Amino acid sequence: MKDAEAIGKRIRELLDERHPGKPRRLICTEAGVSYKTLSDSLAGKTIPRYATIERLAAYLDVSPGSLYTGEDDEIELSNADRLRSIERQISELTGTLDELAKRVAADERQSRGAGN
Repeated sequence: MKDAEAIGKRIRELLDERHPGKPRRLICTEAGVSYKTLSDSLAGKTIPRYATIERLAAYLDVSPGSLYTGEDDEIELSNADRLRSIERQISELTGTLDELAKRVAADERQSRGAGN
């Protein structure tokens, strides 16, 4: 798990450098990653999936590869890469919102049915 530890250390250093004092839960919300995923990554327990690395890299304004390699020549994401990442996040959020809307509608139908 040496790689996991190195990646976690790199992410932690960048978070501390670029978002000092910001609560981890807020970082997770803003970056679009789960709290458990970030916690496990920072602790060196797991290597994040590439989609998570992409989100964190976009949030930290570094290339996804720099989070894996730890090289200091952090290349900022191109505008096209940022746009793709944002589009993926919007798509995921839209799917989540659609699912929540379906659940609310189902709950309302069930409530109306129970009230009769």
